[in-house]
Parts: sequence; C-alpha cells; structure tokens
Amino acid sequence: MKLSDVDRDPSEIFRKTTLLEFPATSQKALELMLIRTFGIPSAAAVFHKSRSFVHAGKRYDDTDLLLKEYFENHTESNRANTAVARVNAIHEVFSSQISNADILYSLALFATLPAILIDRLEWRRCTDIEKAAFLAYYQIYGERLGIKGAREWKIWDDAHAHAQAYEAEYFQRSDGVEELVNQNMDLLLSSVPSFLKPLGRKAVCVLLDPPLLEVLGLSEVVVLPHETVSCPNSLHLSLKP
Repeated sequence: MKLSDVDRDPSEIFRKTTLLEFPATSQKALELMLIRTFGIPSAAAVFHKSRSFVHAGKRYDDTDLLLKEYFENHTESNRANTAVARVNAIHEVFSSQISNADILYSLALFATLPAILIDRLEWRRCTDIEKAAFLAYYQIYGERLGIKGAREWKIWDDAHAHAQAYEAEYFQRSDGVEELVNQNMDLLLSSVPSFLKPLGRKAVCVLLDPPLLEVLGLSEVVVLPHETVSCPNSLHLSLKP
C-alpha cells in the first residue's frame, strides 16, 4: 500500500505509532539499527576511524536527540530545520568516507526496522497504512538530507527488499568490528547490573539473526533457549520475512 491510497499525514501516523503506542520498541529499533550497520565494512570503518564509539553513548545520544527534534516537532518548524541542518553538517564532515549507497541503506533500516520489531514483539502487527507512513516519512527526511534513491521505493516492501539485497551483497566481517560491538553492548546494557550483563548480552543476541551474528563476531554467543522468551517463534530480528 502507498500512502497516497489514504488521506492521512504520514507524520501524524508515524508519531502516533512510534512515540505514543510503541515508544520502547521503536527506541530499541534505533539501537539495533546502529548495530546492524556494523555488518557493512565501509560503514564500520568510518565509525572505527572516527572513534565515534570510544564513548559509545555520544553518537547514540546525538542520533537520538537529532531525530527526536525532527520527529517531535512540525517538520517545517525552526527546531526541525535546525536538526536537519546539524545532521547535514555532520554528514559533510564524513562526505569523503560515506557513500550515498551506505546512507541509503541506513535510511532503509530506519524506515523498516521499527515495523519489523513491532510485528515480532508487540501485541499487534503494524498495519499497511502505518508501514506506508513510515516509508513516506523517511523518504521526506532522506530528501532533506540529500540522500538519493529513496523515491525509487514505491511501497514499504521495496525499502525492505533494498536492505535485504544490500546486506546479501555487502555483509562481511571487518577489522575492528568487535570493538564497536563491545562498546555498543556496553551502551545497550548500561542500566543492567554487572552480574546480569553476560545474560543481557545473550538476550541482545536473541534479537539478531545468524548472518549478522557471524559478521559481528558473535556467532559463538549461546543465545537464550526459545522456551525462556515470550515469543519463541518470532524473536530473531532478521530482515527476512
């Protein structure tokens, strides 16, 4: 379904679903999206060289705050415009190192992972209208960031297929990825007591699919048995349907 099939503002639907109905799961999708990009060697190299995850929380907080400034305010407001300008300034610093293809892949993850995670962990699945709104919202956001190619996605499934194809072609283990993963695990488990962190690490891995675990060097982690989780048949956060 395309958003043009319904007479609704994509930002209204996006905010209701991600900020009001499923805020925790939508937040988790952002965290897992950042980890997922480490499976692309060119993206992982930029993070590693920039040392942006030496203090792992900084980039996550920057990303989270800038996205919220855009999402939680009218998209043409001064605050939203300032957030977009700041993201563009950050991208400009790394423009010689980051390809449009990698950024387009990240945009596809932004547009699809919230719905995937909501479908697999929440009490109901995303509707076709919600998925269309996610896609339209991020297409507009991508255009404002100068990302080329997102308008080729006519429906949500196109963005999903794009991310799958990109991973199939480029997923590969790269030098330094273990450091990035460990720093991000520390961030994800920052509120977990020390004695529970090993179990927490396994719990995070339950949400990652085998190809991603392999390229991140986590394939040796023994994940939680299916019988210990509430949704045994649906927890692996694979991009595959």
